[in-house]
Amino acid sequence: MEKDILLLYNPKAGDTFFRFELERFLNVFGNMGCTVRIFRSQVVGDMAACIQRTNMEELGLIITAGGDGTINEVLQALMKSEIRVPLGVIPAGTSNDVAHYLGMPEDYGQCIDVLLRMNMETMNVGEVNGTYFLNRCGFGNMVNIFQATNQDMKNTFGKAAYYMTGIAQLPKLESFPLKIQTGEKVYEDEFVMFLMLNGEGANIRNRSFQVDSPQSDTLEFVGIRNSKKFVNRRLLLRSIHKVPQNPKYILRIHGDEFHITSSKIPQEMQNSYVDGECGPGMPLHFQLHRKALKVITNRECSTWNTERKQIEMFHVEH
Repeated sequence: MEKDILLLYNPKAGDTFFRFELERFLNVFGNMGCTVRIFRSQVVGDMAACIQRTNMEELGLIITAGGDGTINEVLQALMKSEIRVPLGVIPAGTSNDVAHYLGMPEDYGQCIDVLLRMNMETMNVGEVNGTYFLNRCGFGNMVNIFQATNQDMKNTFGKAAYYMTGIAQLPKLESFPLKIQTGEKVYEDEFVMFLMLNGEGANIRNRSFQVDSPQSDTLEFVGIRNSKKFVNRRLLLRSIHKVPQNPKYILRIHGDEFHITSSKIPQEMQNSYVDGECGPGMPLHFQLHRKALKVITNRECSTWNTERKQIEMFHVEH
């Protein structure tokens, strides 16, 4: 391979076991004639700094090993770079929604095999107030659980840690007014939470909140309207993993661009949540960047990309 591979990994992500796979990773890619650079993250922001000081023309691929927060940090740096290097993902975090959508196996050995095949697709990227996201941006009650759940709990209990933290927050629910503008349409109502999704992932019943069908070339607003306390609590708890479906309580809007404001926000809801990380506060301006990022996927049947191709960087015999 003429260009190098940069592996960025978070040693604190998920069960922290990926560090035991580094030798296998180096051996496999080394046998393919690749030069691999490894960067081990120490603090939040140093992966982005690594990308910024790297000559991107020397790279043929960036691979991240971590959760959605790790991918988000790398995404910010990639989108701000003039040269967009393709991205590969190893699901090594507590929350791996983007990796799961791309079909990346949880077994690290199988995941490395998928990366070697270099099956490429191009994804849409969402943006809110200058911060980019592949999956979703959330605001309101229960969104705080991702920020309130500490790393030790996530490492010990996995996604169950989010439910444990969420249940503790249910008695503290507060509502807030929103004004939502998209195109010439304006919506005003009282909400307890909303998500902005990249694509139509929420349209499929019983699917988790994750990227599903950027073929729509739209963002989707999914808001839980304020209702009776027991209804709010049931819908919010369900929203940790699944999409509430009842149209009486859920407002859903598709659009290319959204501007969302509020006349009154509770003190503890000053910030949004963007793909695993704390995001900007109100007002929020959303826009979509179509086909902005090349990613490696394990999806055999692509329904959302007309620009799918396989890059012959490696020759792998099975």
